[in-house]
Amino acid sequence: MIKSLFKENNLFLFFCFLWIASLVFSPFLLTMSMIGFFIMGIVALIKNIRSGKTTFRQWLFQFSKDPIAILTLFFLITLVSWIYSTDMDYWLERLRLRMLFFFLPFSFFALPKISKNNIQKILYFLIILMTLTSAFIGIQYFLHFNEYQDLISRGKSIPTPRNHIRYNLLLAISIIAGLHLWIKKEVIKYNWERIFIKSATIFLFFFIHILAVRSGLVALYLALVVLLLSYIIHSRKYLFGLLAMIGLVTIPYLAIKNIPSLKNKIEYTMWDNYSRKRGKIKEQSDGERITSQLIGWTIFEENPIFGVGSGDLRNEVKLKYQESFGDQIEPKMPHNQYISILAKNGLIGFMIFMFASLFPLFYKKNYLNHFILGFHIIIFTSYLVENTIENAIGAGIYMFFVIILFRKAE
Repeated sequence: MIKSLFKENNLFLFFCFLWIASLVFSPFLLTMSMIGFFIMGIVALIKNIRSGKTTFRQWLFQFSKDPIAILTLFFLITLVSWIYSTDMDYWLERLRLRMLFFFLPFSFFALPKISKNNIQKILYFLIILMTLTSAFIGIQYFLHFNEYQDLISRGKSIPTPRNHIRYNLLLAISIIAGLHLWIKKEVIKYNWERIFIKSATIFLFFFIHILAVRSGLVALYLALVVLLLSYIIHSRKYLFGLLAMIGLVTIPYLAIKNIPSLKNKIEYTMWDNYSRKRGKIKEQSDGERITSQLIGWTIFEENPIFGVGSGDLRNEVKLKYQESFGDQIEPKMPHNQYISILAKNGLIGFMIFMFASLFPLFYKKNYLNHFILGFHIIIFTSYLVENTIENAIGAGIYMFFVIILFRKAE
């Protein structure tokens, strides 16, 4: 068994599975996975150099021309902002996070391209892991029903492994992955796998409503609407498309009416919005989120070209909060990935960021692939209310799936 594990393909899949598990359970496992991929990449590169297939200089040149190199721009934006950042400690902290966007493309480029079979196995593992963890969370939800309803009514969330926002993001991605496998009728070996994929996808779709994380639900439904419109355009099945669209509108309405956790979340949202309009912001989740976005936008307006620098955003946010609210409200970084980039890197950094973000979607018309399109819509929608890639797990979610899709075998 140990000998089988250390076969190159098996070892690669092991680190892929470990990476996905780390996104649910542990940033430490994420670090271990990245080290594993990096070592595999170095070993593969050394083998190619020793066999005379390439030289290190040739390999670097080939990497620079490969589409995967675009992803290093996320790292370079932060690196270059060193020139005008003054808080070097915080800049180094941001740079360490962005190292993921540097080492992972290098590592995967040195490895063989990923076969269709391996991509299927990776998506299978994601769906199985999310199904098992969601089933456990669901059991806990029903065992502690009243307690969890009280949490939701006070703006809290149902407990999940680590961060509920990131978990819900993975849940939405898993549903799109399941739909992709379902529509494509893809199996690894047995026909009964299709029944499992269908059942797991339906279960996860139902469960994401119980979890009642608004950002994940909005991102998922937006992805489903776009995918359905794409299907209608290409298949020209207009009647089916109309009925399906009616279903996509009806399901969330029925869910709000009949799923207690989602109903309580919507009621809390309305109360939070009412409180914000009356000037109460402190300890209101939506009010504090919107305030953080407004603060971030103010910082961008004052520094529109280059921003304040990745190292100085935290201090600028604290300063603006102090000027506007004194010590009444705890400073929060802008809850919006787009605004965060604008505030710290300005319009120039934002244009580079958007180019690097959109390139994987449009490269070789990747938007025609259901999973790739749905994945990007979910990620881009999450950017509107979260700093998705400003922490290790969010960056790990984005980078892993983009690189897996970039490096798939033709």
